[in-house]
Amino acid sequence: MRTLDIGAFFVRAVDEVTRSDALLVGLALVAGLSILALAMQLHRRLEELSRIQSRLEEREQRFRDFAETTADWFWEQDKHLRFTWFSTGGQDPWGLGLAKQYGMRIEETPLMGVSDAQLKAHLAALERREPFRDFTFERVDRLGRRQFFSVSGKPFYDFDGNFAGYRGSGRDLTAEMEARQALALARISAEDSERTLRDGIESLRDGFLMLDATGRVILWNKRYAEMFPYVDGKLEPGMLGFDLMMLHASSSIYDIPANARESWAMTALARLNNGARYERTLGDGRTVRVIGIPSHQGGQIHILQDVTAEHRITQALRNAKEAAEAANEAKSNFLATMSHEVRTPINGVMGMAGLLIDTDLDATQRRYVDAIRDASEALLQIINDVLDFSKLEAGRLEFEDLPFDPRALVRATVDIVQPRARAKGLVLEWSSTGDVPQRLIGDAGRLRQVLLNLLSNAVKFTERGRVDVEMSARPEADGRSRLIVRVIDTGIGIASDRLPLLFREFEQLDGSIARRFGGTGLGLAISKRLVARMGGDVRADSKPGQGSVFSFAVPLRLGAEENQDAGRKDVDWSREFAAVAAGFGRPVRVLIAEDNQTNRMIVEAMLEPLGVEIGTAENGLEAIEAQRAKAFDLILMDVNMPEMDGYGATQAIRAMPGIAGRVPIVAVTANAFESDREKALEAGMTDYISKPFRKTALLRAMTLALAPAATGRPDAAQ
Repeated sequence: MRTLDIGAFFVRAVDEVTRSDALLVGLALVAGLSILALAMQLHRRLEELSRIQSRLEEREQRFRDFAETTADWFWEQDKHLRFTWFSTGGQDPWGLGLAKQYGMRIEETPLMGVSDAQLKAHLAALERREPFRDFTFERVDRLGRRQFFSVSGKPFYDFDGNFAGYRGSGRDLTAEMEARQALALARISAEDSERTLRDGIESLRDGFLMLDATGRVILWNKRYAEMFPYVDGKLEPGMLGFDLMMLHASSSIYDIPANARESWAMTALARLNNGARYERTLGDGRTVRVIGIPSHQGGQIHILQDVTAEHRITQALRNAKEAAEAANEAKSNFLATMSHEVRTPINGVMGMAGLLIDTDLDATQRRYVDAIRDASEALLQIINDVLDFSKLEAGRLEFEDLPFDPRALVRATVDIVQPRARAKGLVLEWSSTGDVPQRLIGDAGRLRQVLLNLLSNAVKFTERGRVDVEMSARPEADGRSRLIVRVIDTGIGIASDRLPLLFREFEQLDGSIARRFGGTGLGLAISKRLVARMGGDVRADSKPGQGSVFSFAVPLRLGAEENQDAGRKDVDWSREFAAVAAGFGRPVRVLIAEDNQTNRMIVEAMLEPLGVEIGTAENGLEAIEAQRAKAFDLILMDVNMPEMDGYGATQAIRAMPGIAGRVPIVAVTANAFESDREKALEAGMTDYISKPFRKTALLRAMTLALAPAATGRPDAAQ
């Protein structure tokens, strides 16, 4: 019961307290809820402030990252305009180190490139709190390189609106300034180059025209307009090249029909675009050379040259050349004619002298005949010298390239001169060293001519004593052998100041020598030219009263070793001819076609002792009839004859059927040029000998011509 009372009491008490404090508890609950709401609101604000602070820190860090990584730098000044901050990655614009720059004003730094007026204006702007841009200055770094910098800034204020300083950025302009300077220099250079190009183009004597890749005119010079006056005033930049070509096509100087002008203009452009080069004679008489040059940019460059004067000069030169060639041909014809006309009577003189020598003569008669023969041979030598010189002058002298024995050549040449040396009481000997090859390849005849000339001079100008010929050889680097021949005499000698005159044509050392010894003065000149044409040289050393040494050296190829007796010139051609003639089994029939009676007599006299059957003809027509009537075994054919010459007669005989048309024909003529020999062979002749000739030369030619037909002839026994 008590227990229930206590519980009831407690319930009643609580109920009473609750009723008395309900208002207070409600108020406390409301206050708690308000405080809780305020706390929650404060927490949200704190979180928002934290987020704002984080964003600010993030933005600040972003700014710092940009500031530290950019090529520019950032700075800040206080209200006294002293530097208080630089971005840590900033430049060192004054070269003092960043630490030393704190607390400095701009005017206290080592500025360069800024005038006092510029600095004063800048400071005044700062005092007026004006923002500024691109305040530029420069300095020289430790390497001596100029550096350029630019700064920009603006004022900033505190929360109360008071001036707090300047903030800004700076930039290194060195690369930019250098680029600008380079660009300016390049622009100046380009302008200079363009002016130079234009000046150069304007200075051209030729017309100049340039088209771009689209075929439009971009450049031309005044000379172009001068050459074609009808384009002046109509030619302008950007004009189509086709329209320009139409101007040309429509002009009177081109004289192109109206219906063909467009085609001509298109063709002209296409030709020039392909690099064409051609000449055109205009209606006003000028000749213009047009040259097309493709440009690297795909355009065209046209060069137009007035070559009228050049053509006139060329034509004048061509006319002069033709006149010179005609004169040279006339000279050659004259020399050939004179050679023929002089050689014919000389042949008569020498032939008759030779025939007389073979008869019974007393001592006085023989001396006279020898004098006649010597005089005629001297005259023949003069003629040969003049002919050789004219051939050398005209470049018509031919050289052989055949193997020969150099010792046999010297021996034979000495044998020719030996009688004259003995007649003067001179000793003439020759020697050869062991290094001279047995066989060399070259023109033995020309070498013999040179040696014979030197030997003849040595004997001529030596009154007493001796003349020696020494021959040696020296190997060349290219495998050839240099043949060296020296002619040493004890003659009158030559003064040193006169030696240079020796090898001049038609030159004698003085008049007394010409009167005393004779000669044309051509021998040494010809010898020097002959040796030079063979790649060698001629030398002369002499002392007055002590004699002279003439020498020549010629590089020659080595020939195969052969029998030392091969190629000797001492063949007995009388015996050789007799052996060949025996093969016919009857007398050899020889026709002499010669219009000169004396020459016929000489040849007949040379042949009669040989037992040949002789027929004669005075011109080509008679020779043809004689061969048709009686087939001769050999014809000695003169070249220059009346009625029909030897060439025509030979061609007519070659047209005959059978053995009559195959007869050997030897040209016997006074024409002595190599071209005459070639002409004779081309006409169908078998061989060629020139007048005057010795009996030996005639027998040799006849023997060689008859040898192939000596046996096996169907008419040999007739």
